[in-house]
Order: sequence, then structure tokens, then C-alpha cells
Amino acid sequence: MLPELDVGDWLYYEDMGAYTLSMATIFNGLDATAIKYHCLEELCGDETSTIVILIEMNVLLTFLSKRAFTEQILKQYFGKLDTVNTMKKRLTDRCVVDLHPERRSTHEIIQNVVSEKQRKGDDDRFVVCDVGDIIQKFQHWVTLMPRIKLFYAVKCNTDEALLQVLSDMGASFDCASKKEIEAVLNLGVSPTRIVYAHPCKPVSSLNFAKSRDVSLMTFDNVNELQKVKETYPSARLLLRLLPEKEFNARLEFSGRYGCSSTEVRYILQTAKDLELNIFGVSFHVGSDIQDPRAYVSILQQSRSVFDIARRMGFNMNILDIGGGFPGEQNTFERFKEITEVINKTLLDLFLPEDNVEIIAEPGRYIAASAFTVVASIMSKRCYQSSADGDVNGQDSAQLKRNVATYFLNDSVFGNFMYGRLYMPGSVIHIPKVVKVRVLFS
Repeated sequence: MLPELDVGDWLYYEDMGAYTLSMATIFNGLDATAIKYHCLEELCGDETSTIVILIEMNVLLTFLSKRAFTEQILKQYFGKLDTVNTMKKRLTDRCVVDLHPERRSTHEIIQNVVSEKQRKGDDDRFVVCDVGDIIQKFQHWVTLMPRIKLFYAVKCNTDEALLQVLSDMGASFDCASKKEIEAVLNLGVSPTRIVYAHPCKPVSSLNFAKSRDVSLMTFDNVNELQKVKETYPSARLLLRLLPEKEFNARLEFSGRYGCSSTEVRYILQTAKDLELNIFGVSFHVGSDIQDPRAYVSILQQSRSVFDIARRMGFNMNILDIGGGFPGEQNTFERFKEITEVINKTLLDLFLPEDNVEIIAEPGRYIAASAFTVVASIMSKRCYQSSADGDVNGQDSAQLKRNVATYFLNDSVFGNFMYGRLYMPGSVIHIPKVVKVRVLFS
């Protein structure tokens, strides 16, 4: 239960980084949301140099340097990357930086921002982004699944700072549209670090991908093959599979994308007749999968398709295991359980000596817990309402209860457009409160 609130108080909603900001609009006069970036020092211990930027939209970001991470893990996994110098250069060239070496919680950051906004007479909504959370998620991924390269699903959250941090750490990107490809290429990312992961693409977007040398892409039907043949015949294709078995997920994709097992041979033969290049398979088990066994089933299915395609003469060397990984707070143990199942199944079905490149397309996992939406109460309506039903034998019409309706300066036409607060199966977001402080002149 929330305490009684007043006009001017603030509510903040955690775990709002996935499929929220990227869908917010300016409908009904709502402006683009200001974002405050911060990073917790506790992430990396004594060798941490933390730069925190508390600035408005469209300016970068937070830099966190940890020598053990950048020098050992990054160089081992992504090659020789001078990540520290690169990120420092971009920050010092483009940003005004505020150093905060002490530990700060999200709540404390929000309180400080609210106090500053109150002094300025500003009650506009804003978002807090913990860039350290993004970096920590990346660390966990590299540590727990070293065989699997991370291609971040850009559609999940297109925030420029998030993309820049991932780019500087050497992550790759799953893009589902021309705009997403443009955004990633504008960061200086090589087109070889992009997979155009939409099975059904406009011809104009195929032409754009070709002009930018983005050659790796997914498909799931013969009509798409005809399009690719006419537009981009040198494309490297991944056949998206429809999982034969369904498991509980927050958002299931069955029936939308992916070819069934009965279609595989026909599609492969059509690709061979058209002299197109199929290099592997892809799949998606559904957003925020609840049962790790979903990966076992579809990986077995993928192994079968690999074998069929290789016998037909295709050089199958890429396996794209899609997304489905949890990303909200307090889901690390479930994520760890999923990684254990995936690693074991891969060792059984795709041995390292097979030289198969394995990639994945996490979105929610990277973005969800890093972003917190903060909105102020701009109005309050108090009234009495009749109680429901019979209460202790009394007529409910004679009983009244006090009701308060609060109006926020955010809405389903803003950062809540995805409907995360009320969609069936969604995480229940209970806001936390920052009470306004009375300022005396």
C-alpha cells in the first residue's frame, strides 16, 4: 500500500528499461523524457574510476573503468580493444562530467534530482539510467556464456547512451529495421557486428542494408528468398525456425515468425536453386522465457536442421539462439539457471571443434533493470464512494469510503505506452515514493 500522497510528490517505477522508452511518444503534448545517467561505484571495487553524468537527453553517458574487466575479459573475448581510452576520449570531447566516487543508490540519485528540480520549479518527468547495471549485465554474460556473442536487440531500448556503452565494450547488435541499422552504424560500429534480424523486410530496407554492407540477416519463407535474390543475392542468410514445442513466456511468438519443420527441406532446396547463401539458423523461444527447457528443445531442432542443410551442401556455421533472457531486478538466479542449461546443451549438440559461431539477441536482459521512470503527481481528486456489497449487515449505499485519484505527468502515451502496469502476465510495478520537501525562502 502507498502512503497518502500530495500534489508535487514523486513516484518511481523500477525495471522500466525494456520496451518502454523506445515506444514513448509526444502524443498529447508529452515531450521526450530527460534521462539522468549514473553509475554505482560498488560494481568494481578499488580499481574503479567512475564518471557520472547527470545531463539531459541526447548527450552521453557514464564511463566505468575496471582494468581486470577491460584488459582480461574484453581482450580475451573480443580481441585487442582499447576500450578505456576510447570511452574516455568520447566523454571528454563531448560531455561535461560530474565525478561521484561514493556509492549512491537509485533512490538517493532520484532524491537529489528531485530536490534540484524543485529548486528550479521544474516538475517534468524524467528517467534514471544506471549505466553500471548495463556494464555488470555485460560482464555476467561474458563470464557465464563465453561461447555466445552478444548481439543486443536494439528495438528493446534505443537510448543513445545504452547503445554507445555497448558499442564501446565491443558488443554487437540485432537490428530489425533500417532506422535501427542507421543508429548503430552512426556509432561507428562495423556492419559485421550487425544482424538484420527481421524475417520479413521491405525491399527498400534490403537495398539500404546492401549499401551499408550489412549482410547477415534472417528469413523464414520462400517469398523472402525471391526478394533477396533480386535485391541482395550475396546476403548471408539465417533460417529462422518455429519452435515445435511451446513453453511459458511473457510474450510468445508462435505463429508469427519462423518456419515449421515440415517446411525446412523445401525452403532449403529453394535457396539452393536460387544459389543463395544460407549460413545457419536462428530462433526465438519467446520474451522472458520461464522454463529453461525451451532452449533444449529448440537447440535439438536446430541441430537437425544443421545436419540436413550440410548434407545439401550449405556451409552452416552460425547459430543464433535469439533472446528470452530475464532482465528485471532479482532475476539473476533464473538467468544463471538458463545459462547452465544452454551451455550443457550446446556442448552436447554443437561441439567447439565444429567451429560454429554462436550468437544471441538479448534485449530485456540488458536494458530492463537499468532504467527507472520517475513521474510527479500533478493533480489529486478526493471523493467519497459507496462501499461494495454488504458490510456487517449494513446497506452498502449508506456506507462511504474515501477515495483518492492521483494524476501523473506520464501516461500510456508516454513511458507506459507498452502497458507494463496492467498487461496480463506483466510484472506488477509497484511504485516507490519520494515525498516533496517543503522549501522555505
